Amino acid sequence: MRNLLISRKACLLITKGVLLLLIPYMYTDCKNEPEPMLTVSTTSLIFSASGEQQIFTITSNDNWTVESDAPWWLTIFPILSSNNGTVSITAAANMFAAKRTAMITVTGSGGITQTIEVIQLGATPTLTVSHTSMGFAYGGNQEGGLLIISNTDWSISCSAAWLDIVPLGGSYDSWILIRPEYINFSTSLRTAIVTVTTESGIRQTITVTQAGAPPNLTVSTYVMDFTSDGEQQSFTITSNTCWTALSNESSASWLTVSPSSGSDNSTITVTVAANTSVTPRTATITILGGGLTEIISITQAGLGN
Repeated sequence: MRNLLISRKACLLITKGVLLLLIPYMYTDCKNEPEPMLTVSTTSLIFSASGEQQIFTITSNDNWTVESDAPWWLTIFPILSSNNGTVSITAAANMFAAKRTAMITVTGSGGITQTIEVIQLGATPTLTVSHTSMGFAYGGNQEGGLLIISNTDWSISCSAAWLDIVPLGGSYDSWILIRPEYINFSTSLRTAIVTVTTESGIRQTITVTQAGAPPNLTVSTYVMDFTSDGEQQSFTITSNTCWTALSNESSASWLTVSPSSGSDNSTITVTVAANTSVTPRTATITILGGGLTEIISITQAGLGN
């Protein structure tokens, strides 16, 4: 209880003969009033992810107001009143997988406050991607976009070092860029698997391919001259494909080619035996690969030349 001093005004009537005097005077009375009181029916509220309405009651003998620190998803009615009352709290749907929290504060005009913690559960995690395959030409300076649609955090991994991905992680809906870091010099198609994974373990995979380069085949020389004594010489093959090296004298013992087949760049050794004839002799070596052909002319001098 609290004591209140209340001033009151009154008049005294004094009779003296026929003269009446009204004499005002003040006096003070003392009155007891109850202390302010404010309580709430609960200190916490839990809402489903889909959104719903709940109520709590206020027991009070005072004026009061209600507010929250998350007005963008919590609606309160009424926000002010007095004495006992019921307050309705409406939570909007939570579209994200993470739960969210807020605080409701009830404040009385007498200075008393009560707080209610609000928790809203998260939605079921989701993850989709805009497409599940991407293809690139063999050259460089290419990139493609991939849209990740999710309501939670996610990360990205890749099975191949030749593929660059930015960013490698994020939250919710986001675009990522996928690009080959360099030219595919091989004639073979190459493949990488990009995996997007949420914290809850949901996965989506994207198959990324890069076409092979057109076949390439060149040799370091087109003419080779040998002495009659016999000797070894070499030439180089520059290629990105499989190839074979054939001599039109393969059945003869005087000319051998090693190796006679291979892939990509290589060094070829040509060995000729001594020419015991005074007549020069000739041959050709044919390199075949990727539908391309290179021919090298071989000449060996005759004995005594």
